[in-house]
Amino acid sequence: MTVELRILMVTLAVFAGVSLLTTGIVLLLAGRESAGPAALRARRLSAVRLLPAAAAAAIGIIVLTSFAEFEPRWEGEEVGVALPMLAAFAILLIGSSFWRGLQLVRATYQTTRAWLAAAEPVELAGTAVPAFVVDTEFPVVSAIGFFRPKLIIARKVLDSCNDEELGAILAHEQGHIDRGDNLRRLLIGMAPDVITWLPVSARLLADWRQAAEDAADDDAVKSGADGHLRLAQALVKVARLAPVSRSQSAIPASALYRGESLDRRVRRLTDAGGPAATPPQRTWPVRLIAVLLVAGSLTVLENIHGVVENLIHRLP
Repeated sequence: MTVELRILMVTLAVFAGVSLLTTGIVLLLAGRESAGPAALRARRLSAVRLLPAAAAAAIGIIVLTSFAEFEPRWEGEEVGVALPMLAAFAILLIGSSFWRGLQLVRATYQTTRAWLAAAEPVELAGTAVPAFVVDTEFPVVSAIGFFRPKLIIARKVLDSCNDEELGAILAHEQGHIDRGDNLRRLLIGMAPDVITWLPVSARLLADWRQAAEDAADDDAVKSGADGHLRLAQALVKVARLAPVSRSQSAIPASALYRGESLDRRVRRLTDAGGPAATPPQRTWPVRLIAVLLVAGSLTVLENIHGVVENLIHRLP
């Protein structure tokens, strides 16, 4: 076995092992209630769901760097059965992840193309992205796209909502755009871990979607002091415009309304206290990068190489 192949196999095996270990942590956290403002809940839920993939990728890169630097350049070292099995499992996780990601990107592209085929550009104050009006049977209001999102809004919604209600709708969709909810949805959908194959995956996704919608609803206050009340009125109007027994649950993007029951959202928006304030973004990604940079020092990398080598020799 060549040195390069051994290093790749070790990296993939570490990826699979870390992913499996952190999956257990996610399963323990999945049943806990997440309190606090909606935006904070959404961030926590997405962080928990993406923990196995993020931890496996980060530690995998560190191990790859340490082995590339300190692995002896001779080709006589043999490996047991467990290492190639873990590496093959990692390839399965990563391959299925890219396939799911490709399907999600394709669905987004096809939906965007179908909407824009007969769309008209429209100037809307309150959104920082290109907006297009479409003539659709369902009252679509959706921010679609990952890196260069576009706002799609049905003409019947524009005709039915007054300026204050429309402002609240646009603040809602801009909230999704500002937080990158479509990209988060893509990352969650293509996460390379075994959680994707378990029933808990659907529950975690549903919890995150609800928290993300609540957070976007909270952003309606940016359109004015009574923005949450205007959004509640707009939601009721949009729901009444929808065809009976028709939903748009398959929209691969953030959407104001998909045909679901709105009772909980409307009650939350019209509550006497109004929605909770959106907390500021946390700086944990910066801290994580700093930790990884420290871990990248040669001394630490050499120790990591020794620890991983010792673990490998203990595997069957």
